[in-house]
Amino acid sequence: MVMKRLGTLLLVACLGFGLLSGEAEAQKKKKKSKDKKEAGNSKKANKKTEKEWKKRLKKLTAGQYQSIMEEYYDLKNQVVSFDDEIAACQANIAEKDQTLKKYQVELSKLRKALAAAKKTGARTAAGSAQRANPNAQYLKGVVFKVQIGAYEQLDLRQFDGQENFGVEQQGGMTKYTIGNFREY
Repeated sequence: MVMKRLGTLLLVACLGFGLLSGEAEAQKKKKKSKDKKEAGNSKKANKKTEKEWKKRLKKLTAGQYQSIMEEYYDLKNQVVSFDDEIAACQANIAEKDQTLKKYQVELSKLRKALAAAKKTGARTAAGSAQRANPNAQYLKGVVFKVQIGAYEQLDLRQFDGQENFGVEQQGGMTKYTIGNFREY
């Protein structure tokens, strides 16, 4: 009994598959015939258009034909020159993109450096003031300096940074001093 049912089930499945494949085959044939009709119609339309243009060409005088051909070649040359311009513009854009990428990378590095400097800046501000002038305590109050010159043109800044050498701007003049003394 089980074998009969299994056989019947198998028979029904085979018939169903056969019907489905037959229907799919019929649809394919319909589509092919429709495509052939459309292709035939488009071929007919192309032949008809071709005949019209041949008639128009026969009606043209030699001068008109020459004028059309000259215009055709001029337009063709314009297309070539526009293609060259497009290629040049694309190369220019690519170059600008490369430059932009370099600047973006540099900007990113500078932003990171700025953020790091801001973090360490607050901690080192007091320390740098002390390092810049180790005699800060000594220079509080009255301190005497010996002026060695005041010049408009002469530049002695090469000695600036040396111990006890000072440079001050005053009224368009550069004043140079040496020494820091507590007593006169």
